[in-house]
Amino acid sequence: MRVIGAAALVAGLVFALGACADEKQDKEKEKELEKVLSEIESANKGRKFDDVLALAARGAKLDPKNPAFPFAAGTAHDKLRQNAEAVKAFSEVLKLEPKAIVALDRRGDAQLKLGNFKEAIADFDAFLKERPKFAPDHWRRGIALYYAGRFKDGTAQFDLHRKVNPEDVE
Repeated sequence: MRVIGAAALVAGLVFALGACADEKQDKEKEKELEKVLSEIESANKGRKFDDVLALAARGAKLDPKNPAFPFAAGTAHDKLRQNAEAVKAFSEVLKLEPKAIVALDRRGDAQLKLGNFKEAIADFDAFLKERPKFAPDHWRRGIALYYAGRFKDGTAQFDLHRKVNPEDVE
């Protein structure tokens, strides 16, 4: 009986030590993630978008399920006019966090710049379904509608936009 009790005690200690080691690793990982996020913020402010991409990749390795890292990468790709890469990054954000609807709007922008007008409209419409108050400001949707050959819808979008920006020439 004592052998079983001693074995249980040793097993409990091993488990507790392992849990402590795991907790220490988790805290170190959390610190590293915070540091990477802080460095991304600084690099963005400094307009060092290549640095943002490297930091976002590092962060994604540390925490592959965190949508903040592909979002940062998508934003950097957008600033660097790497629109195909931005579409991929924002798609990854939406895969990780479907409720990150601002990624729909950003992906729509990248799709528009690539000339993928139907895809841009789909993203803009999905974004505006969740955030209808932004519809009057969404002139980019009007441009996508125009280039997709949906002239009446484009005209309606620009008429709506004119209410908030009467000086706009589209």
